[in-house]
Formats: sequence, C-alpha cells, structure tokens
Amino acid sequence: MKIAVLPDPGELIKNEIDTLKVMGDYTRLHQSQERLAADAITQYQYYSTIGFRKAGWKVGFSFGSWLEFPESSIVKKAWIESLITVKGEDPKQYDMITYSFTLFGVKEKSENHVLRKFHIDYSNSPNTGRPPLSPIFHLQTPGELSGALREQGITDDHLIHLTPSLSEPRLSCPPTTLALLTDLLLREFGYDISPLSKLTRETYWQHLIKKDEELVLKPYFNACSQFFNDKADKKDPEQHQSFSQDFLYGQG
Repeated sequence: MKIAVLPDPGELIKNEIDTLKVMGDYTRLHQSQERLAADAITQYQYYSTIGFRKAGWKVGFSFGSWLEFPESSIVKKAWIESLITVKGEDPKQYDMITYSFTLFGVKEKSENHVLRKFHIDYSNSPNTGRPPLSPIFHLQTPGELSGALREQGITDDHLIHLTPSLSEPRLSCPPTTLALLTDLLLREFGYDISPLSKLTRETYWQHLIKKDEELVLKPYFNACSQFFNDKADKKDPEQHQSFSQDFLYGQG
C-alpha cells in the first residue's frame, strides 16, 4: 500500500499561494512578524502577476522569510523556506517538496549563529529495497544550505559544526505546509502572554491551520489507519507488511 495522500501539485501550490495572501492580510502578523508579512505580500503579488491560476502547476512554489522571537533567550530568529516543483510536463507528479527551518542565536556578537537546521521532505523516488532507503515523508538535519539562505549572507562556515554532509537518519514524519510549519515555530518560541501566542489563537489564523490539516494531515493519518485495518490482521507472513519497515517507506 502506497502513501498516496497528497493533493495534486496544482492544488497544493495554490494552497500555499493562498497562504501568502492570508499572511499578508493578517494585521496581527504585521504587528509581530513584519518581515514575514511583507515578504508574503511581495511573493503573492509575484504569483498574481504571472497569472498562476492558468498554469500554476508549471510555476511551482518557492518562499523564504524570517521569523523573529524577541522574548526567547536562546533562539532569536528563524529562517523558514518552502520549495515545490513538478516533474517535467506532468501536472500530476511532484519533483520536489521540501520545507525547512533554520534556528539562529547570538554567539560572540554574531547574530547568525546556527543552532539547528531541519528539512521536512517528500521523497518521490522509488524505494527498490537497496540502501539507502528513506521514508516517503521524512525529517532530516541539517541538510545543505539553500540558495535562498546564501542570499541572506549565510555561508557553509555557519553550518560546518552541524556536519551538513551527513543526511542520515531520515525520520518518518507527517507532511506539512507553510502555514503548519509557521504555526509550529510561532507556538514553540512564543510565550502564553506574548503577541505570538495570541496570534496563533485567533480565529482568522486557526481557520488557516484547520484548512491545511484537512488538506494534508487528514489524508495521511487516514492512510495510516487504513493500513492497520487492511494489512495488520493478515496471518500469512509472506503477505504481512510492516508499518514502520514497509508502509512508511512506500514499499508494497
């Protein structure tokens, strides 16, 4: 059984572009995350200009911006990035889906000290049973520097202490979206009384989160549940598949 839970590329890309509009229109986001809101407006205007709705799947999606955490004693800012591309001329097949975030702190007067760097990726390459295998949806750290991060002045030297050449282990995880990942960071590094915490509890923001949960999380967890309903009770060991060894890796 495959984890065929993602919407078509055009639908997911449209969802992410619509998220940019929501971020750009959200007054409280402007108040606490000015750079993120401004970048969302700029990128949304770009997609509007090129006429995304006519052939959005060909355009793909890319976005990167900064989040700031003035009340955190360790993590001062984070770079969040999303990239979605489609394979060739096939509107139904993804080439790449990757979301990443990089956490920065202050060390020896440098504001660009990298504390952590994570990627949440979708692997559409067939797992043939030969190593290295990777879960279809997986989290890994740290990953190499993106071009967008380099444009922000981050170099390989900023990342060398995290051993970027080491990609393993790749840990299975649910799919995500720009909104879900942004929400995670705002809640993790916001305090109960902070503007960030208030931002994520407002109805306007929660509507965005629930919409994305329905789009990518509900199908994923339904597929996980269906695996156990369909496969786990089989008694023939030759037919039995493991959830952790087979299903999550796209085997079977």
